[in-house]
Amino acid sequence: MSADALPYCPPSTAPDPLETEVAQARKLVLRALDAKIAIQDDATALGAIRLALKLAGNILEHPDEGKYTRIKNSSAAFQRCLAKCPGGLELVMAMGFRTVVHEFEEFWAVEVSPLALSILAAAREGLARYESLVAGGEGAASAAREGDGEQRAAGPGVLADIEADKAERRERAALMRRDVDASPPPRGGAANGEAGREGLEGKEAQAEAEAEAHDQDAEGNGDDAPALDPALEGSEECARRSEAA
Repeated sequence: MSADALPYCPPSTAPDPLETEVAQARKLVLRALDAKIAIQDDATALGAIRLALKLAGNILEHPDEGKYTRIKNSSAAFQRCLAKCPGGLELVMAMGFRTVVHEFEEFWAVEVSPLALSILAAAREGLARYESLVAGGEGAASAAREGDGEQRAAGPGVLADIEADKAERRERAALMRRDVDASPPPRGGAANGEAGREGLEGKEAQAEAEAEAHDQDAEGNGDDAPALDPALEGSEECARRSEAA
């Protein structure tokens, strides 16, 4: 082998599309479990997890029997355990269930295929793990600590990203408000407004000065001029003061 020869590298193989879809579905299942379902009270979380486990197990064990591949949307157990549980519908959709209408009733059903069965198998594995964690009283925090990097990113990391995005948007809004407050007013607007205010204040001051001067003149000339009109008052005293003036 010459010094210039390159070492042999085997040709890279493209990822299996089925494995890629199963991995994506597993991530969505874990996200629903970790971020929403596992943080509920134990009874609510276990109810959702155990019903989802039963649905997945029935299909995996009886893939050719249609009655096991669907559940009524109006079912009391489905409504109580999954539909009304935060993250419950996200979980069943991640497991491959979709709404269908059969004989005028709405169902959640899985179309059985090799991909669907692989997704359900991966979901059942994750559900069983979370059932043991919640039943053991360890909760979502322990699930996050025990999970690998993919599971942690699928749970609390998503919530942290959302909070960071909200903080960034609030900061941008504050900067925009500050820029608007600091921007100069339109040309002539402030000057005209200031001139108008000054003119109004000048007129008010002039009126006050004139009123004050008028009051002072009235006080200073009180002894030289009649204070009251005798024709209006009809008083003898007023008449005498008017004649004396």
